[in-house]
Amino acid sequence: MMPPTGYAAVGYDPAVSNTIVNGATFARVHTRDGLAVNFDPTATVDSGCITEREGCMDSNARNYDPSATKAGTCWPAVTGCLHPGALNFGCASKFKNVSVGPFESFIKNFAPCTVNGIVTEASSHVSSQCVWQFAPPPPPPSSVPGNAILRIQASFSASENVEDFTAAAQAALCANYNGAIVSLNPTGCRVRVTAGSSEVTVDTRVGSSSDQEAGVSSLRSSLASLDSSSSVLGVNVLTTPEVTATFELPEDEAWPIIVGATIGGVFGLLLIVLLICYMKKRRQRLKVEA
Repeated sequence: MMPPTGYAAVGYDPAVSNTIVNGATFARVHTRDGLAVNFDPTATVDSGCITEREGCMDSNARNYDPSATKAGTCWPAVTGCLHPGALNFGCASKFKNVSVGPFESFIKNFAPCTVNGIVTEASSHVSSQCVWQFAPPPPPPSSVPGNAILRIQASFSASENVEDFTAAAQAALCANYNGAIVSLNPTGCRVRVTAGSSEVTVDTRVGSSSDQEAGVSSLRSSLASLDSSSSVLGVNVLTTPEVTATFELPEDEAWPIIVGATIGGVFGLLLIVLLICYMKKRRQRLKVEA
């Protein structure tokens, strides 16, 4: 590319500012002289200019600019919390997890996800990924009965709608989930989905506490990031899955607890009704005496 019209092509000297060379006057030289990305100060014949347009040239990025001719900043196509009032503002996940045991709750700690106040991790806002207050400390883990059914559970948000989780889709999710710990012979996988960016809970059964501990450790490793979680589970994961060890009693062992809770609830309700009746009668007696 040659200098703009009005500049002499022959004798052009880019190092000279406001001087005359062979009768040609030159303006100040600067890094964007010509406003073209392919500006050539030595050119004498115009071979076509490419206008300099700085932008993201990565077609997989959120801010991809197909007209860009100079590489600029690219934003990854990652969802996160972009509300400045949230504890995890700018983060691509709800929290960072540190685990110290299969039955112990995660320690949820929040580290800044911005650089000099600029968001760098997420580029699309999902309100369900925001955390507004610190969770209260978890209760101490309960003891596990010897006949308990041991399960490994993962909870996360997905971009798919609730209706997308058909029976076939749930079966595929279970196959992927069990496939991540296939060496532990998991069985009885279950999927529960609720509205709100599709809050998904998937769990599966294992045969022993050692298998459960190994499975929790393995899944926490393979589901440690959004990309790896989406790849393993086959769904578009929005939040890093929380993997925990859970247990439940067999149905024939659980019925006394259910019956006891029901009887206790009914008895408590009767006490409340009797107390209300007593207070009404007492109030009426006081009015008569007055």
